[in-house]
Amino acid sequence: MNAEKMDDLWEKYIAIADIAEYQKKYLKTLGKLLMQEISFLYKIYAYVLEEHEEEISERSANNVYFEIEDNTYILRTDNGGIVLKKEAMQKLIIDMIGLFEDILPLGSVVDLKKEGIIEDKEIENFRVVITWNRRRLLLSIWGRGISAGNCRIRKRIVIYSGND
Repeated sequence: MNAEKMDDLWEKYIAIADIAEYQKKYLKTLGKLLMQEISFLYKIYAYVLEEHEEEISERSANNVYFEIEDNTYILRTDNGGIVLKKEAMQKLIIDMIGLFEDILPLGSVVDLKKEGIIEDKEIENFRVVITWNRRRLLLSIWGRGISAGNCRIRKRIVIYSGND
């Protein structure tokens, strides 16, 4: 999606977002800065999902700061930002990822990080492809071994099955 369409979509989201009006002007700036930093959004989303006893502070390449202080979640720049409770911040980050992440067409092959999936050192990489076959949405996952490039793991999962 081109930048102009993304900006328009972000403006429409802000208009309906369940966030205080005085925070929406900062949300506009934050979104524009984070559109190109999806990995930072995933990183702070992981923080939001966990329980933290200590304070957290992270900074993106575009100088967006994410902080957790006394069960309050802050997303800001040097010029201001937004302060939300955990559930509201979680929803905002999920929505931002959903809006800013590229949407790939069916049949696209995507490499996955193997960390957290399997500890097998013989597996070089994991790939996934989503396909539509006979009224079923399929997720095919496979791992390629280091030795001779042979397929070591293969699994097919039915995500959706339409009625006949």
